[in-house]
Amino acid sequence: MDEDEIKKARFIKKLQAAWSVTNNIIGYSLIVAVIILGVKNGYQGSTHFAVFCWAAGIYFFSKHVYYPLFTNKKHHSMSEYKKFFAFEHFTSLFGNGNVLYGRFGSNFDLQRSTSYSFLSIMYIPLIPTGRYHFLDNRKMIQIDSLSTKKGGDISYHCWKFKKFDWAEVLYIYLKNWSFAVMVITV
Repeated sequence: MDEDEIKKARFIKKLQAAWSVTNNIIGYSLIVAVIILGVKNGYQGSTHFAVFCWAAGIYFFSKHVYYPLFTNKKHHSMSEYKKFFAFEHFTSLFGNGNVLYGRFGSNFDLQRSTSYSFLSIMYIPLIPTGRYHFLDNRKMIQIDSLSTKKGGDISYHCWKFKKFDWAEVLYIYLKNWSFAVMVITV
């Protein structure tokens, strides 16, 4: 890896971290704004407001209480893998299709992570279709990508697991479904 690639990789890491923080600030601010507006405008007794508040509570619980309970505790052995260098195809258009969710793994090694593919509709996960260990830091949203490593395009190098970790699958459901409920109720 030459110096330009190292600089580019560092820049991408910083950009992804900045986007993650910005995304969280915007998202949390919108949730708080909806709750404040709901209270100020007298919607406390409405069903929509109650559902929104419950969904917001579940969302925060899944992200800040449930997720830290099981993350960064597992080290994968070779016997857990079904396929080394899996050639899976992840295709989605606006969150419809085979979408990747989650980045489970060590905070110390951001280049390795475990993710799940789900059959999804509008970024709402329905059925888990696979669990993968990515050796490269994958992008969050993809339109069409192969799991093979090619230069410069949206493609990934991964290993496929034999089994799902149902605690991780539950986290994905809790987080994404509660967010969807919040969006729908607004």
